[in-house]
Amino acid sequence: MENDLDHIQQQALKDLETAANGQDVQNISVRYLGRKGVLTQFLRNISKLPAQQRPAAGKKANEVKNILDEIFKTAAEKFELGGIKDTSIDVSLPGRVLACGALHPVTQTNQQICDIFSNLGFDIAEGPEVESDYYNFEALNFPKDHPARDM
Repeated sequence: MENDLDHIQQQALKDLETAANGQDVQNISVRYLGRKGVLTQFLRNISKLPAQQRPAAGKKANEVKNILDEIFKTAAEKFELGGIKDTSIDVSLPGRVLACGALHPVTQTNQQICDIFSNLGFDIAEGPEVESDYYNFEALNFPKDHPARDM
């Protein structure tokens, strides 16, 4: 049994050496550690062994599984980092030019009118568009019964 596990481990390492990219590593990992993988099938068949051989075979199978899992993770990370280096972003490139929006036609007309009147010598004053009762009457000391308050 231990010879079978050693053979599985050696075969997995040999297959891993032929991997050309991360997808190949993933496929090899599935072939050995997947649900229907070689090592998984071996672990399922441990129950058919004699009772004296089961603990040793299980321990060795778990060791091989952990070793292969680490090796596959390392290989996948190596290919993943290589892919990141190939697709790195060049921050010195100029950014995209965003299209500027246009002013609303009413705003354009308002600005043109203000420009015309300021060229004629008028000053543009801005203030509140609605005056309250306080500013129109109270602050100017109009009496409460003044006829101008009949609005």
